[in-house]
Amino acid sequence: AHLDLPHQVALLGLVRRFAREDGLAVLGVFHDLNLAAEYCDDLALLREGRLVAFGPPAEVLSPEGIDAVYGLRVPVLRHPDSGRPAIL
Repeated sequence: AHLDLPHQVALLGLVRRFAREDGLAVLGVFHDLNLAAEYCDDLALLREGRLVAFGPPAEVLSPEGIDAVYGLRVPVLRHPDSGRPAIL
């Protein structure tokens, strides 16, 4: 928590590497949707404790899905390097 961007990237990259190498599942709670989109294989969007959407980031992080949870219409683009969703 409260890590600067280089440390967030390093830590999440390390967690992802360990999980894949050892066949582990990792459960994380993210408030930064861009980090979640970049590092998670599947996402669950919750609103008031109820599941609104579950699946790959490209399916879950749509403008409609974000609006349903946060009440905000935001543009969702594709990251130029990873192709994963990028919320503006």
